[in-house]
Amino acid sequence: MTDDPTTGPGLALAAAGGGAGGAVVVRGPEAATADAVAALAAALGAQGATVVRGRGVAAESGLAHAGLHDLLEPLLDHAAALLPARRAALDAALGRGPGSGPPDALTCGLAARDLLRAAARERPVALVVERADLLDEPTREALAFVGRRAAGTATTVVLGWAAAGREAPEALPVTDLGPVAADRERVARAVGAVRSGDATRALALTAGAEDEPGPDGALLRALRGGALVLAGEATAGSALLHAPGGLVAAPSADPEALDVLVVVALALVWVEDYDDARAVADRVVAATDDGTHPAARAGALVVSAIIDFGLGDWDAAVRDAADAVAASPPGPTGWRPGAHATAALVAACRGDEEARTLAALALAEATAPGDPARLTARAALAELHLLAGRPREALDAVAPLADGGPPDQNPAPTLWEACLVESLAAVGREDEAGVLLDDLERRARRAGHDRGLSLAARVGSSLGRGTDVDADLGDALRRVSDPPLPWPLARVRLEWGRRLVAEGRPGDAEVHLRSAAQLFENLGAPAWRDRASDLLSRATGDAPEHPERGTTRIHLLGRLDVEVDGAPATPLPVGRVTAALEIVSAEGGRVHADQLIEQLWPDVAPTLGRARLRNVLKRARSLLGAEVLVRQGAVLVLGPGVVVDALELQGLGRRALGTERRDPEEADRLALRALRWDEGDFALDNLYAPWAAAPREALRRLRLDLLDLRARVALDAGRLDDAEALVHRAVDLDPLDEDRCVDAADRLLDAGRRSSARSLLERARRASGELGLPPSPGVAAAEARLRG
Repeated sequence: MTDDPTTGPGLALAAAGGGAGGAVVVRGPEAATADAVAALAAALGAQGATVVRGRGVAAESGLAHAGLHDLLEPLLDHAAALLPARRAALDAALGRGPGSGPPDALTCGLAARDLLRAAARERPVALVVERADLLDEPTREALAFVGRRAAGTATTVVLGWAAAGREAPEALPVTDLGPVAADRERVARAVGAVRSGDATRALALTAGAEDEPGPDGALLRALRGGALVLAGEATAGSALLHAPGGLVAAPSADPEALDVLVVVALALVWVEDYDDARAVADRVVAATDDGTHPAARAGALVVSAIIDFGLGDWDAAVRDAADAVAASPPGPTGWRPGAHATAALVAACRGDEEARTLAALALAEATAPGDPARLTARAALAELHLLAGRPREALDAVAPLADGGPPDQNPAPTLWEACLVESLAAVGREDEAGVLLDDLERRARRAGHDRGLSLAARVGSSLGRGTDVDADLGDALRRVSDPPLPWPLARVRLEWGRRLVAEGRPGDAEVHLRSAAQLFENLGAPAWRDRASDLLSRATGDAPEHPERGTTRIHLLGRLDVEVDGAPATPLPVGRVTAALEIVSAEGGRVHADQLIEQLWPDVAPTLGRARLRNVLKRARSLLGAEVLVRQGAVLVLGPGVVVDALELQGLGRRALGTERRDPEEADRLALRALRWDEGDFALDNLYAPWAAAPREALRRLRLDLLDLRARVALDAGRLDDAEALVHRAVDLDPLDEDRCVDAADRLLDAGRRSSARSLLERARRASGELGLPPSPGVAAAEARLRG
């Protein structure tokens, strides 16, 4: 190398005041500058400073204060120390207040200086910015203002500056660095950056690779393609990876390039080019059959395991991960954690508690905080806990990853972030979940990342977002269909079916739920298959007559009790727990938390209401021994495996009424099954609650309609005794409806059942008399027919 970058940071740190306060511009080629700035950040952090890192982006250089927002947002807890005018200027600059226009540069600079000094009272603060030459002008001015006044204040400002960029700020010390040559040391560092998912560092280390000569230049160009993919420039990155004469197109694996080939294969997976990724990984495996280069072999096997997981061959993924562990040299290696993490993810998605052990191995071996293996392992734990209905444990698994916010180098949502959103929502922290979800979608859209957009849409739907479920989830499905990725396909299908069931469209939900159940079955994910099958039963009315293990049956019609796993029924506790179950059931199994709070505690403040709701959910879990109510974002839903008699009656009943014209016998069968759930009126413990009246009456009318349907089918089939019994059941349920008696009497007269017709007409007369009214003309006409 023409210049040792380790000397540059030392000079720069001295220029910045040795960490005691000051500023420096580190200027040079992008690769060398990135190395120096990273080393400075590490040195300042080792000295005990709070290091806030940022990076200028060309696409945002025209957005006033965009860079300042990213740098100062982590320090805003100290904004209370600012003078009111400066606080207002800072709020206006960061888009946090109404403001009367953009703040003037002086006031904004003073506000930034005061905020940093306030934060530095607790511990030194360092702002470290890569490619500061690409920052928007107001941010550059503010940082230069702060930097010129930083000496002796425990505040340090480090600005990485590309030599070819605009002029550096005046009156700040500048450390100039020489270029980094395209040698094997640079290649090795670029391999580490791409593999760890650090797009910022990978881009810097591969800057100018297109013009680098020789074999090292070819390696850097391949790594540059991976760096571009990481940074969200998938098209440009893929083009560079597939360039004629490049590594991907090579017929065999160069032994000197095996480590590069492994991360190239990984980058190809990121752009979902599974065929080429597999081909490259297979070339590495073939080149290492002789036992040489065990680390590269392990890496290629891990990539193969990731491909297997994505394409749905989970058994092969487990085998490849095990082979990767076996291929790794003794002791922890760079790829062993990835193998354990991938195996943990497979186990978690299958609902296998072995995921805990595998994830623990990965976390113990992956020592770097940003190692993708750590992210995957924690995502696996969160998936396992969410599937088992343990949202707090899921949150504990992934929350540590969010301490610094989503990594800037990651352009698209990742599984751990989706788990974090779902976990936050499930424990009642909907606002935080919403902010994170917005960020997931923004980054995925900016990167054009199909899997990320599909993931964001599915999670958003589970939190109650979106009004056009078919459009939103149809788009999510399309984005993971080419190539078909079974796991996200199954999850989107399941969510689509769940939303349709909740919206009262069970017929439309059926195709999605059947597809989800089959996909989960093919993947070997029985817990997810059972979840899809349970929803399918609710949609189609094909619920088993006897409870299966894992089923919780709740009775709200007539009697109030619960059966868990087929055990004898136990009474439901009278009070808020049962009322909450009744309200959620009355709303079709899904209700907004604020609506539930308003109905249970109409006169309390929202904060108190939310606290009371949390207590109700805890009490329900404690009393019933099952997750009968689960939070999904801002809504509450019935837990997995929960069957409510009122919803079963409603679902089967609607299907029966919709089927009568097409297939009367099938309609009669469905109506019979629906009425088996009928044991009385709804929510008798809340007889006078305003929220209970409408659903109680709707269910009563549905029962009447089903009895009428069965009576019509029985009459048409000549089953006159059945028809008469059904009519009398309906009249018992609604004794004041004389029209029903008259209609049935007419049909019984047509069938020659004069005695039965007379009995019904007598009941019609009694109904009129109880109302203090004369018999209707219909009664008189039917009686005339009877006499004639």
